[in-house]
Formats: sequence, C-alpha cells, structure tokens
Amino acid sequence: MNKQSTTLKELVHHGSSAAHDEGEEARRVQLIEVTIDSLAEVGYVGTTLAEIARRAGVSPGLVSHYFGDKDGLLEAAFRTLARTLAVRVRARLAQARTPRARVQAVIDTNLAPEEFDQRTGTAWLAFWGQVLHVRGLKRVQTAYQRRMLSNLRSDLRRMIPGEEARSLAAMIAAMIDGVWLRAALSEWQEADSEAARALLTAFVEGRLRELAQAETERANARATAQTCRAGDTLRAINPATGALLAELAPDGAEQVDAAVARARAAQGEWAALTGAERGRILQRAARVLRERNDELAELERRRAASRR
Repeated sequence: MNKQSTTLKELVHHGSSAAHDEGEEARRVQLIEVTIDSLAEVGYVGTTLAEIARRAGVSPGLVSHYFGDKDGLLEAAFRTLARTLAVRVRARLAQARTPRARVQAVIDTNLAPEEFDQRTGTAWLAFWGQVLHVRGLKRVQTAYQRRMLSNLRSDLRRMIPGEEARSLAAMIAAMIDGVWLRAALSEWQEADSEAARALLTAFVEGRLRELAQAETERANARATAQTCRAGDTLRAINPATGALLAELAPDGAEQVDAAVARARAAQGEWAALTGAERGRILQRAARVLRERNDELAELERRRAASRR
C-alpha cells in the first residue's frame, strides 16, 4: 500500500511538473510576443522591462525571472524571429528541386508577406540597431547571416564558379537586407513583398545571364587558342576580291588569360577615375578617331566587302 501510494505521488508530482513546465514556456512565449509588439510600436528605447510587464499584465520582477534583463529578453525575441525564419526557409528548400529554385526559395522566404511586414520588419530593424552593442544579439545576427550565405553559396556554386558564387551570394543577402531597410525607413509605405521579390529575382536572373555569357566567351577564346598551334598564322582575306589583307599570329591560352587579366585591371583603374578624368580620355579618343577617319572607313569597306 505504501509502495503504491509512493508511486501515485510520483506520478502526480511528474504530472504537476510537466504542467508547470508547459505553463512556464507559455509565459515565455507570451512575453516574447509582447516584446516584438512593443519594439514595433515604441522602438528599442521604449521597450523596457516595465513596459513589457505592463503590456503582459505581470510584474517587472516576473519578466526578470524569465530573461534576467532587457538584453536577455531582446536576445530571446531576436532568436525567436530568426528561428521562425530558418524553419520557413528549410521548408521551402525541401520543396525546391534545382539549385536555381533553392536560391529563389531563400529570396521568397525572406521577403514573404509574413516576414516583410511592419511588425516583423520593425522588430528586426530594432535588433540590427543594437547588434554592435549587445553581444547576444551579435551572436544571433552572425548565425542568421552565416546560414543565409551558406544556403546561397552552396547552390550558386552548382551554377557558377566558386568566387562568383561567393560574390553573388553576398549581393543577394545585401539586397534582401536593403529592401527591408528601405521599407522600414519609409514607414512601410514602400513595403511590397511581391515587388521586392520581383526585384531580387530580376537581379539574380540578369547576373546569372551575364556570368554565363562571360563564361561562354572565355570558353570560345580558349577553344580558338587551343586550335592554333605555335607558329600557325591566321589569314585575313578580303571577301570581295580574295586578296590577302594580313597574316596574324594567334595568341595561345596563356596570352588570352594574360589579356583578360590586363582588361580586368584596366577596368578597375577606369572605375577609380572621376567623371572629369573619364571625359578627358574619351575626348582624346574621339579626336584620334576623327584624325584617322579615312583609314577606318577603308577598313570598314573591306570588312563589309563593298566597292566604291
């Protein structure tokens, strides 16, 4: 009898403990939701433990019991938003069947209507404003960014070279954050989930086309270089008369790579110039073209196989 009574007491205690734990978790969830509401309505400064307690109808001491201090409460709220987003991303990724579809899944989830709204977006903005000052928020933000970039890079590498994949992943992440920030600073007058997703999609499609075209051009250049053995020459023939215009020594693969490297370096130098400096260079180029106008016209006539 005593043994049975002891077992019954243990079961009752276990049941009470489980119910207590559920109640504790429900209270934590309530306080986190109230915190997100407060951040959206009165911002970071106005979201104090006293304000959260007032909104939740509890004492400030109870809020401190669960989260310690304001930073602990904000970290828990930020972690909840990040975790919810991560779950939604994983669900969409599981449905995607191609690398491109998986990249789109990341974009669509981050800018979905349930994420790209005033309440959620304003809360994220409040968190971002404190990331540099609160270590706990920094940890959550770092994990969130690493997860997004990892998902993007993994699938982009299956479509484009590794370094290009890293660069494009960073661009996509920056644009996602950027449209959120723009919407928040416009007081959500420019918050349009569909338009934001269309903007990111068009950017990614355009960039992938550019990279594919560049890769095709490089492949063609390499193929041309590989078909020309050392000592070979390319003969330029006037199609109108059949006359030999010139014999050219083709570059090999190393020369092509070197030329591409020089072009990239020159582009960087050009980008660093001011508008006035670029203008002076273009004016000199135009002057040279005018001075050699007759010569260039003759070359074009030969190229087009026309007669005067």
